Formats: sequence, structure tokens, C-alpha cells
Amino acid sequence: MQIHAGIYKGRRIKTVKNAPYRPTTAIVRKSLFDILGIIENKTFLDLFSGTGIIGFEAVSRGASFVAMIDSSVRACGLLKINHSLLKMDSKLCEI
Repeated sequence: MQIHAGIYKGRRIKTVKNAPYRPTTAIVRKSLFDILGIIENKTFLDLFSGTGIIGFEAVSRGASFVAMIDSSVRACGLLKINHSLLKMDSKLCEI
């Protein structure tokens, strides 16, 4: 799974096999961000984050801060791993 726009374009994140959730597909993410329009310097809330792909895409597209929330301990661990892989500034993202 990879980020499709912004400063992290082309960067891949990890997913979990047999996870109880399904990551949002690229076409759905593109449609979502087309509808939202410009998100630069905006705060973004990613509920039920799972892999975090939507939140990471928001940071990549210029969101000033993203809060990622998930009730699954497994998903939160994956969010932290992906945050580290992308080497994002910790001020941009709260898990």
C-alpha cells in the first residue's frame, strides 16, 4: 500500500495480513481527497485508522496536524510502525 500524492508520494506503508479491517483502496482515497479539496494547514481526524493510510495521505497532502484514532491495540502498533517508516515529524501526527 502506498501514498499517492504530496510530499510522501510513492512511499509504502506496512499492512497486516488477515487483519479484521480492510485498508481504504487508492481510488476511494483519491475520491475522498478530491471531495475535501485543499487540506493544507488544516487539522485532520482519522477515526478507525487501521493502517493509517488516510491520515498519512493527509499529512502528505499538507495537513498541519493529523489525529489517528483506533480502538485496536494491533492497529495502533501498526500506526506507530508506519509513522516511523515514513520518518514524519512527531508534531504532525498523534496516535
